[in-house]
Amino acid sequence: MRGGGSDARSPLLRPSGPRSFTSVNKSPGMYFHLPVELQETLLRELRRLRLRSSVLRFPVLLLLFCAAAAGLVLLKGDSWLGLPRRLLGDNLSDQAFRLLMIGTVVLCVAGALAYLLRQIYRKCSIEHHRFCAPCNAVDSDDKGYCPVCRLVLSEEGGFFFTSYSNEKQLIERHGLLPSKEA
Repeated sequence: MRGGGSDARSPLLRPSGPRSFTSVNKSPGMYFHLPVELQETLLRELRRLRLRSSVLRFPVLLLLFCAAAAGLVLLKGDSWLGLPRRLLGDNLSDQAFRLLMIGTVVLCVAGALAYLLRQIYRKCSIEHHRFCAPCNAVDSDDKGYCPVCRLVLSEEGGFFFTSYSNEKQLIERHGLLPSKEA
């Protein structure tokens, strides 16, 4: 089961108070059943939304992770920077060496972030699962029976899984509701 929790949580794990889990902007993931005629159009819009979101997040994440990497280099830098300094020899001034190291850190962080954001973009796809139309429930674990009424399932459909609120809003604007998941 991805993202969704059950209502039968123990009282100790149930979020409550002003700092409850629900006060965080990250909501639990949901499956949306996409009709065949909407799949291509909606998937294109969702991918465009993820791409735009990634482009907007990239500079902020780059600054954050570069600052963290620079802090790590400052704290543990003597042992790490000794080897490249010895390999480059005395051909480089201290200022040029620092600029080279900063450029290397920024380049490595940018590459890692681009890879991670691309993975998030690529996971924007339609999953095929069996589902129970009367219950509006998806068998995300592919067990073969409805998670609500326990009937054996034969109908299969395309589903989109998301935990991002902006994607949920986009899907709901098309009149689609989240499916139940056990």
